[in-house]
Amino acid sequence: MLNKGFFKDIENFKLVVDVWHKVGDKPFYASDFDFSGGQMRALDVRGLIKATGNTKEAFILVDEWRDYYKKVTVKEWKVDTKNMHKFVSDIEQICEELKSLI
Repeated sequence: MLNKGFFKDIENFKLVVDVWHKVGDKPFYASDFDFSGGQMRALDVRGLIKATGNTKEAFILVDEWRDYYKKVTVKEWKVDTKNMHKFVSDIEQICEELKSLI
């Protein structure tokens, strides 16, 4: 049986495909797509995006009620098409294995 992480990987892949369709190989920031830090971390860990090394200063809302913001440094990212292709290849292999079981 496929584990829960597998389905999360597919969900993350869909996010990156959407980003790829919008920006191609141009760099982007999480704020360009309203992604949270957690989402960016998940995409990075899976290898679907990679940091460019560039950063910028941004403000994140810490307390909406008091209207408090925190100044942070955020990374610039690019879609890692090499790992996207590997992910698709992995999915194709899993499909072939499943077909052989039927």
